[in-house]
Amino acid sequence: MIDIKNMYFDYNDKNILYDINLQIKNGELIAIMGVNGSGKSTLAQLLNCLLKKKSGLIITDNLNYDDDKNIFKIRAKVGMVFQNPDNQIVSSIVDEEIAFGPQNLNLNDIEIRVENALKIVGMEQYKNSSIDMLSGGQKQKIAVAGILAINPDYIIFDESTSMIDSKDEFLNEVIKLNKNYGKTILFITHDVEEATKFDRLIVLSKGKIIFDDTPQNIFCNENTTMYDFPFTIKFINELKRYGIEIEKTLSLQKLADTLANLIIVK
Repeated sequence: MIDIKNMYFDYNDKNILYDINLQIKNGELIAIMGVNGSGKSTLAQLLNCLLKKKSGLIITDNLNYDDDKNIFKIRAKVGMVFQNPDNQIVSSIVDEEIAFGPQNLNLNDIEIRVENALKIVGMEQYKNSSIDMLSGGQKQKIAVAGILAINPDYIIFDESTSMIDSKDEFLNEVIKLNKNYGKTILFITHDVEEATKFDRLIVLSKGKIIFDDTPQNIFCNENTTMYDFPFTIKFINELKRYGIEIEKTLSLQKLADTLANLIIVK
């Protein structure tokens, strides 16, 4: 479990995160949402030991972030996939790139780790390929494979779909890592449609957690104020303006079925 208590972070004497209290349990599928500047990426970098908090407590699986001796142990447990794969990739050949992380952490069975990671992301045939020849989406898969080769318990995706075309396909692969391989996923996004795919949604605003619940409970609550809403909620709200009230849902299929029943009844 990742346990965060009363955590603050500032930069150049400016507070970025305020009094963050959060528990992330093993096996959770979580989206972290907020506009640019809300503190999402800062939180991700703190969890991966790329930044140091100002005060408070962060503990991952009994490893305290205040002890510098734990940094590499924590990074082996908490992997991170960046927004731009070019900022993460350090090698020119695919298998060398995937082996880089395990080698630097002095892990065993490097070749097996590389093979398994490539298989999970469906990139086995590119093992000996030049990374420069890959598309943006393929590079992002290689970045994911590099993290999987370390075999972390937690994987943070920091707006990792922002530079690829096949966003839905990539998102489905991320969810499979949770459902099929038991990885705890923290998926950072500002896209409300992406956020609806997750079991739990944490919303940040101006450095504070303002919502922490299921996407259904957050988006379908009449009292929720947000910078954006999923298509189904916006559509249902628009119907209400015309005197047509139906139950709020995040499911496009359920919305279509409800509308179809209304038409049949009329």
